[in-house]
Amino acid sequence: MSQFIKTIIKFILIAIPIAITFSLPCIFILPYQTGGFGDWGIPFGPYDTIFKPVNYCYIENVDNYDSLKNKEIITIGDSFSQGTTMGYQNYLGHKLNKTISNFRIKEARPENTGYTLLKKNMIPKCKVLITESVERTFIKSLSDEFTIFDNIQKKEIITNNEKNLLNFFKPQDIEIKSYDFNFKKLLNYYTNKFTISKSYKKLKLIQPMFTARKYSEYLYIYNNKKNWDGDLLFQYLTENEIKKAKNNLNSLIEEAEKQNIKLIYMIPADKYDMYYDFIENNPYPPNPSFDYFKDLDTNIFVNTKQILTPYLKNGEKDIYRVNDTHWSIKAAKIVGEHLADIIINYNINNK
Repeated sequence: MSQFIKTIIKFILIAIPIAITFSLPCIFILPYQTGGFGDWGIPFGPYDTIFKPVNYCYIENVDNYDSLKNKEIITIGDSFSQGTTMGYQNYLGHKLNKTISNFRIKEARPENTGYTLLKKNMIPKCKVLITESVERTFIKSLSDEFTIFDNIQKKEIITNNEKNLLNFFKPQDIEIKSYDFNFKKLLNYYTNKFTISKSYKKLKLIQPMFTARKYSEYLYIYNNKKNWDGDLLFQYLTENEIKKAKNNLNSLIEEAEKQNIKLIYMIPADKYDMYYDFIENNPYPPNPSFDYFKDLDTNIFVNTKQILTPYLKNGEKDIYRVNDTHWSIKAAKIVGEHLADIIINYNINNK
């Protein structure tokens, strides 16, 4: 056999496996990676198309500090508060028939932003201030990061006042391509597939709780030890952190009361905690974070797990999104209307 033929054979034997390694995920995996968990290499498919957004908009994003002076109902939060027409604020505003003003600044926890606006008297016409913070971070935020921003007006505002908030869906979450080559996504796919340390954990559920084909009976939760963020980090909270968090939350509540502002501190439950009772052979303990604050007024400290659990027990699917850490449009509607009831009752009782 000539050397040329041997070289060709070697090339074929090496090139074909490499081509398959790169091309097959680009055909069968990458185009179907949707939601926040999609980049981890899980081909959920066009799951988000089951959610139908409403055709009304009762939310505005505030893009300058001067505008805050005239806003009556303000929300300050993390990613759970950035859902635009699919977020809880839109349903809150619809039930109240009022516009809800959403405000967020870069690299700032919601608690710090809200406390600073109150202490500096930057929201003089505000009647209701909703501060939202996800369960996995709120205790750390209140204990380690709770402070006043002396230079808040120098911080970048990241709530852009878009003209068309109705166009919320990300095209990549609802439009499946036939082929998608993206080296970063490909690298993430193989990293999560073949390494011990993954960005997520997959837990079996006792029954289907999502409308997502073979993924319906599994719970995907965030577990990023590299960035020290995830649904299981409650295990490392200390008694001192919990005590400081409670004291600082009381300071936030008291400051709002001084200015005759109705404060609502709303905590979206972590996905793991939300579905804890439905996990089969769970190797992890329950999350007690909400229990530390059970003595607070439920019209001020809003535990969304309590609000949403009855729907899970009644068999309602897709309360959270199977392919994301966030709740779905279903939960947003339930929570938004619950907040509206709190405000309505507060206004009735304080007339």
